[in-house]
Amino acid sequence: MLNFIIALASIVFVRKSIKINKILPQWDSILDKLRFVAAAVFVFSYVVDASFRPTFSFLWFIVFLVILYVLWLLKDQRIAKILLWATVPYVFLKTFIDFIRFVAPIFFDKYKAYFDFVIIGSLFWLIAFRVAAYYQQKALSKEEEKNKLVLAERNSLEVIVKERTAEILHQKEALEKTLAELQSTQNQLVQKEKLASLGELTAGIAHEIQNPLNFVNNFSELSVDLVKD
Repeated sequence: MLNFIIALASIVFVRKSIKINKILPQWDSILDKLRFVAAAVFVFSYVVDASFRPTFSFLWFIVFLVILYVLWLLKDQRIAKILLWATVPYVFLKTFIDFIRFVAPIFFDKYKAYFDFVIIGSLFWLIAFRVAAYYQQKALSKEEEKNKLVLAERNSLEVIVKERTAEILHQKEALEKTLAELQSTQNQLVQKEKLASLGELTAGIAHEIQNPLNFVNNFSELSVDLVKD
């Protein structure tokens, strides 16, 4: 029944390492149910008669097939590919050896030590790749945290840039408003200066016109006096 223990550990490790609930939620739900089924079969196999145990031994193969299929669906991911390479040899060899044990028990008993050696080797292969996947997952987690920090810093810089840009735009609008007011004041001063120059010119013209008129008026008054005399 070691197969069910490995199957249970594989389900837990795969779900935790790849986070299938976010990528394939339906298959994550199936794996979660298989986890309880495998645990129930593991416990139930010790209750029933030993003659029924080969039937239960076949069930672990179905559990591993589901795990392998999920890993195949996620083979583009680095950790899923490592876990796939880790699981395939063990499942293939264990299935092949179990088949020989059921079909040719005498041959199996004769070479049992070699078969056990092969199974132990594939089990070490499985453990080694899972350890590699574990450290790979930790490295990816650190990289994700680093990317999150970089993204947060980038967002912070973007916020600062937006605030500075808004401040500069506000200052630009204020300067444009001040410039418009200065231009308006300048135009008013120019108009006042023009009006003042026009007034001075008008006053000069009136003064120049008024001098001959005064001369004429004075001459007329003298002429009247002369006529009276």
